[in-house]
Amino acid sequence: MANRVVEILYSLKDKFTGQVRKITAGYKQLGDEADKAGDRLERAHKRANDSIGALGRKIALVGRNIVTGFGTAAASIAAVAIPAKNAAEEFDKLAKQADKIGVSTDALQELRFAGQRTGVAINAVDVAIQRFSRRLGEAGQGTGVLKKEFDRLGIAVRDSQGNLRTTEDVLRDYADAIASTQSPQEQLRLAFAAFDTEGAALVNTLRNGSNGLDQFAQAARDAGQVVEERLLRSAEEINDRFDEL
Repeated sequence: MANRVVEILYSLKDKFTGQVRKITAGYKQLGDEADKAGDRLERAHKRANDSIGALGRKIALVGRNIVTGFGTAAASIAAVAIPAKNAAEEFDKLAKQADKIGVSTDALQELRFAGQRTGVAINAVDVAIQRFSRRLGEAGQGTGVLKKEFDRLGIAVRDSQGNLRTTEDVLRDYADAIASTQSPQEQLRLAFAAFDTEGAALVNTLRNGSNGLDQFAQAARDAGQVVEERLLRSAEEINDRFDEL
């Protein structure tokens, strides 16, 4: 578990800079005393008696698990555990939200970044993509408000094997359709058809088509704003383990 926690902490060096800086500062301050402090922690745990109580023993157990391999002192336990738990919670929420609205975790992070760069709140992006995903599903069944728009624009909702295409792929085609439309009024109409009230805000996000979305995606990755899916998917397990400890 310690390896997973450390991996997550350092993967967030851009997003949680302040927290990681505190952890690093704690390690440097301990310096040569780290090994000695680890020994003291072990001895203190062995000497623990019934007067310490259940809470005291649980805190000692948390210390032993989190700092395995680091030899750090009990004073640094909170500095490691709290930001790790916070990071795991944020990861878990992001992964669950991606599943909820029907896109990959990478796509959700990239689209949120694109929205923020064009003045759209994260919540508005999430709601808009969820609506688009639902309407894509309806169109795949031959119904819904976007079925007519997809047909008119020549956007396929199913692939050559008959499977429903991903929300990300169809959204890219829809962005290209918006970009190819010269009339701002028509761009707004298309955005409203796909996203309802959030469409007005997303016109600027999509007006440069799939190329524009690719540029936002690359910028998000360059800025360290896209966390790997494998880390996000491990967050729920880490959350549970923290609760157990």
